[in-house]
Parts: sequence; C-alpha cells; structure tokens
Amino acid sequence: VMTYVFGRYIATPPLETILQNGYALAVLYPSQFIADKAERARTDLDSFFSNIDSSNRPGALMAWAALSANIADIMDEEFSSIITLGHSRYGKTALLAAAYSDSIDGAVAHQSGTGGASLFRGKPGETLADILGGYPHWFSRAAQSFAEDPSSLPLDQHYLLAALAPKPVLLGNARRDVWSDPEGSFRAGQAASKIYGAFGSKGLTAKQLNEFIPSDPISFWIRPGTHGVTEEDWPAFLEFLNAHFRAE
Repeated sequence: VMTYVFGRYIATPPLETILQNGYALAVLYPSQFIADKAERARTDLDSFFSNIDSSNRPGALMAWAALSANIADIMDEEFSSIITLGHSRYGKTALLAAAYSDSIDGAVAHQSGTGGASLFRGKPGETLADILGGYPHWFSRAAQSFAEDPSSLPLDQHYLLAALAPKPVLLGNARRDVWSDPEGSFRAGQAASKIYGAFGSKGLTAKQLNEFIPSDPISFWIRPGTHGVTEEDWPAFLEFLNAHFRAE
C-alpha cells in the first residue's frame, strides 16, 4: 500500500542504477536514533541534549542532522564527495546536515516542505502550527511561540538554503503536492541565490517551476503527481549529481 501511494522508490532506491552511475550509498534509519514518536522522542532528546536547557533544546530534525553529519565526518576520509539525500522530513534533515557540516558537499532535498526548503511566510498547505500539532518533537520548544504568526519568525527558510552556499542543492517537488508548497521552495531558492552570488555562483537561474537545470548550484525539479518518490525522481536526482559530482 505504501509503495502504491508514495511511489516505487519510497522505501528502496534503485540501487543498481546508483552504483552504475559510480556512487556508493549509505542508508540511515534516524528514528532508531531519535524516535519519530512525540513522547519517546522527548525522552530521547532530553538524554541526547542533556547539556542544553530544555527550553532551548533542539528537536529531532536537528538531532537527525547531527547523526548524518557525524557519519559524514567518518566517511569523509574515504570518499571524495558526500551528499545528503532525503525525502519529506528527511529532506529537511538533509538540508540541515549539509548546512552545518563541512564534510557534506551537497544535498538532494525532495519535497522537504515546511521546515525544509519552503518558506513559512505566505504559504499554502502545511503550516508551522500543523507540524507542531502532529510532530511537536521535530522542532525545539521555542518554535511554539511562532505557531500562530509565522511572520514573527526572525528568519525564514531561504536563510537555511543560503547557509549551504556554495554547495549544490537540488530541491525536488511535485505539482499536486500543495502540502509541501513547491512555489514556496522555488521562492526560497530565488532568495538564497543572492548569497550564492556572493560566492561567485549563480544559484537558481530557472525562471519558472518546470524549468529543470541540473547544472545550477540551486536546481529545482518538479514532476506531475503527489508526495512520494517515483520512477521519475531518481533520473533527475542522478542527472543533478552527475552535473556536479561525477568524476570525468
């Protein structure tokens, strides 16, 4: 049922194709580290971040990103480039890990939505209040004070994308996935391009959502359909990775 709803590759990527393109693959199970259930996650987070006051303690997304970054530090000695890749909540994680880790060289964030690449302000679909209602453990407790008025946030998600500069990042989307707000992700990419420009990079050059330019440092991909990982997604992911990381 999950494969039917969310696509053929939601659980298992096309391993043979990935290897044929010259890439190795490391698969993480973040919920085995910090649970993805609110009550269990709070216990796990209290233990993991015990040296930080509970009111400022990071949420599960940051803990999952820390796991990715620590593993990347270990792998960095063996591999020329390391790219984080994730879908939905793990797309958010992939962006955070790439922003904070010097060992990570780029990111593929597919349908990362609210709290990922999509802007909090002026958006359709999922809101900060929606996330805190269903997944209160994803963010710090301090996020609750902005739930009713996201415009009061001091920063929006284009700052997260800007923090990746000049690393290549692919923002994956689907037209009917309004909950993840593809347009908000596109606008965030446009805004972050100013910082990429400061590094001598062009950032996002696409002028419309359906213009896929895999060689862009901020590349935007959108396909028909809804939330999930389908057969159309992985060729785009690999085209982006080959444009930036594949050895000649």
